[in-house]
Amino acid sequence: MAVLEEPTTLTTLPLTAETAAQLLSCFDSLPPPGSTPAAPSVSLVATLVLHATSPTETGFLILAGDLAQPASVRAFAVVMTDSFHPWISYLWASDASLMRPILASIARLVPAQKDPTADRFYMYAVTKHYASIFDSLVVRGFCTIDYDMWTIKHDAPLSGFASEDVSLGAEWTDADGKRFKIDVLRTEDVAQVVAASTTGTTADYLHHIIATSKLHRTIRHIDNVPEGLLAPAVSWCMSHADLSVGLLATDPAYRARGLARRCAGSVTLSQRQGVRFPDGRANTLPAFAYIAPDNTASQITMGKIGFVNTGERLQWFGVKDLSPLPGDIDGK
Repeated sequence: MAVLEEPTTLTTLPLTAETAAQLLSCFDSLPPPGSTPAAPSVSLVATLVLHATSPTETGFLILAGDLAQPASVRAFAVVMTDSFHPWISYLWASDASLMRPILASIARLVPAQKDPTADRFYMYAVTKHYASIFDSLVVRGFCTIDYDMWTIKHDAPLSGFASEDVSLGAEWTDADGKRFKIDVLRTEDVAQVVAASTTGTTADYLHHIIATSKLHRTIRHIDNVPEGLLAPAVSWCMSHADLSVGLLATDPAYRARGLARRCAGSVTLSQRQGVRFPDGRANTLPAFAYIAPDNTASQITMGKIGFVNTGERLQWFGVKDLSPLPGDIDGK
């Protein structure tokens, strides 16, 4: 397809700790939340921090503007290229006319797909405001349902728990005399977590997360476990590749014991303690989770910890191609 676009000067830079820190410093110059378009959401900031500080991830920044002059930045895309999320992109623009040139730049970066029916790249955490604009710019493929963003401030107390209650290695005995311990997820737990997932989580993805991060948590029932054997996981929660808190589940036989709440609280604490900004500063990001509007159980659980619904609704979708512009012939 011949990509026809408005004359726009764009710059492509590698996503590094330095360029991520520079882009983060630009956010103070962008419109505040609630404006149209709003400033980038916490999900983008978290993803920038993670990808800029992880040796296992790579990516690019595509800019309209100059990072050295924050007020000049009118649009940007963050394009992540790690092995389990190839070519996922987050785009922000001060004007809709800047979106197509940036999308065209992303498309040019994408390697040729072996499967011609496959999506070329994916758009990450697109707000409802942008979703309607994208409909005129791209041919969509895969698309998720809408999710609500829930957050808790970095310095807000985890309701009902002291830090030591949800720290890695914490042990306790519940009212029924059962003993539990907080641990990290291990490769031995993968099959169980995949079987319980309702979102299509794969074993390969879990192995990748387990190998590259220690922010995930599980709760194990440690009664009557012979020495040298791993106690069974009865509740678990992930810190996903974008730092969202998710994949929260509890074995049905162990529900109504507050385990999911404690497990999600432990992941939240692990992010507060284990994530740093590219320049080495301590993590001041709010923890966040994407929750389906009809997932009442997760809403109640996360609400009890202290998470609140921001009212921001987002979706993810694949891009098969750019929509033809006037002058294109049959999209070629």
